[in-house]
Amino acid sequence: MLRSLVGSEMCIRDRQQADGKQEGEEMLEVDYYEIKKYVPSNICQQVWKDNDRFLLELHVFNDDFFRFIRNICTSIPLPYNNQVVYAKHAEIDEEGKKIYKNLVNVLANVIFQVAVRSHDNNGVGDIFYFLKQLLSLCPEEALPFFQKHVHSNLKTALGMFITCPDGTIRGNCSNLILHSINIMINYYQITELDPQIAGESSKAGEVAPKLQAERMITKFLQDQLLQL
Repeated sequence: MLRSLVGSEMCIRDRQQADGKQEGEEMLEVDYYEIKKYVPSNICQQVWKDNDRFLLELHVFNDDFFRFIRNICTSIPLPYNNQVVYAKHAEIDEEGKKIYKNLVNVLANVIFQVAVRSHDNNGVGDIFYFLKQLLSLCPEEALPFFQKHVHSNLKTALGMFITCPDGTIRGNCSNLILHSINIMINYYQITELDPQIAGESSKAGEVAPKLQAERMITKFLQDQLLQL
């Protein structure tokens, strides 16, 4: 009903179904601008926001959108890799790394802004797989990826496992986060985690990538334990 207010008219229909046929229909046409003056402004604003969200979900959270993203991914050839960190990652030229980095950022935004709010549409699993492959090919991107989408939004990332409506999507998100952690552990050769370092703070640029990775992983695991 709230969403109907933003149109030019609101229709209220009473229908009765009998033997698969529709019997009787009553329609009440209401002038939006006539009733608007009786509706508080805060309600009107909420209605517009709700309508915008509805249209976004209608046009974005669908199979065609995810198939489009998947087709872009599959059109880009990637070297074969079955390891957590691609053994020949240092041999990838700068142009290739730039392309992979841009793809990581785009796909990460698609996943954390769109996919986690949807159901297991066709092609979503392929997008997760492709992103994991990109992170393995460019292991140095696992740190900024984890920092931006997990560490800096830890409450959101942890809450995602509860609010995400689809179990398959939740599983893919969990695997993606664990994959990025495994990449950092292997790439920076982390052998142990000190629980004390999670709470330490330093100015930006003063922390070596390895120590930064250790702190973020430790913090994430500690917060995960608190959720149990």
